[in-house]
Amino acid sequence: MADHREFSGHPLKLILHSVRCYPEKVQLDVNQLTGLPNLFIFVGPACSLNASQSLRLIEDAGIITLSPIPVNLTEDHYSWIPLSPSFTLSVSSARKFLASNHPGQAIGWIIENDSTRRDFYTATCQSPSAQGFSCLDPVYVDAGVTNLDPYLSASVLARADIWVFLYSTSSFTKLADLNHLLEKQSVILLDPQGFLLNTSTFPLKDFAFLGLNSNEIPPTFTHSYEKRYNEQNSLTSFRSYQAAEMILQALENTAIVFKDKSILLPRQGFLDELLVLKPTLQGLCFYPISSYHINFQDQECP
Repeated sequence: MADHREFSGHPLKLILHSVRCYPEKVQLDVNQLTGLPNLFIFVGPACSLNASQSLRLIEDAGIITLSPIPVNLTEDHYSWIPLSPSFTLSVSSARKFLASNHPGQAIGWIIENDSTRRDFYTATCQSPSAQGFSCLDPVYVDAGVTNLDPYLSASVLARADIWVFLYSTSSFTKLADLNHLLEKQSVILLDPQGFLLNTSTFPLKDFAFLGLNSNEIPPTFTHSYEKRYNEQNSLTSFRSYQAAEMILQALENTAIVFKDKSILLPRQGFLDELLVLKPTLQGLCFYPISSYHINFQDQECP
């Protein structure tokens, strides 16, 4: 947005509005956001707490939402446009992969304990008679834990045919004792919101990754982002960049500029244009990893 400071003489401003992720604070902060003058697009939310209620308040204020992060909504939102693979699509990919590759097997789950991953496990493991595999009760691990030995005794490990880590890739790389615990087990790292990091950072030599396509972000964007901000880019930063590009293009294609330089922006036409420009979504991709090398030849994208 810094390269596009105005449209037909009218300034375009990107406003950073923080939302505190505490139950008693979220609605207050969102109400303050909807009261900002001349706000017509919201890119977010960064906080998943009460996301459905927050997005309803934003929609009721006449503001269109572009979301670069997947949010599991329990109701339809007329003007909420997801820019990342949806919760439902990711769950469907995970279930399809497990049913196709591990039919009839008992799946053990080690879950980084947050609401998003708990919901993902519940959705993936529902309807056991129809899914073709069985899910054991999950082992929940709090964020920041690096030693799993207290959680995974020999008797617990023996219950499962394969173990799925429903974990962020960054947290998984910090686990210290996986080779000792799981050297005779099949392991899948499932991160529905992340893409594969440098495999040399992982604590296992042989495992599989089920997550977003790691080649989705163009190298040109990665170079530009890291040069500008001196930090590693992410899928969320790329989706946010796409959102800004969509906003600018939709403005150019739908705004009506009058002789006196005033602007009429038809809400329905603007929303329709954003839907046309929305990035193509996909499910999760499967990457076998052996001795810290990715086997791309067996790659699958459900």
